[in-house]
Amino acid sequence: PDAGVVKICNDYLNIKNLKTFYENVGFCPQHNALWEDLTLWEHLVLYASIKKVSENKIIEECEA
Repeated sequence: PDAGVVKICNDYLNIKNLKTFYENVGFCPQHNALWEDLTLWEHLVLYASIKKVSENKIIEECEA
C-alpha cells in the first residue's frame, strides 16, 4: 500500500513494533479450521501452542 495506517491495540504499526503486533494478531479462517483427524484436545493444544501459551496453562485450561 502507498497510503494509510494500521492501528491495533491503540498503537500504530511500524517496523519497530512488529513483534508486538504479531503477539496480538491471530488467524481466523473463513472456513472450517478443524481437521477431521485431530481430537478437540489436539486442536486446543495446537492453537494454544501457536499463540505461545505455556504447556502448564494449556493443560490447566483444557482440563477445566
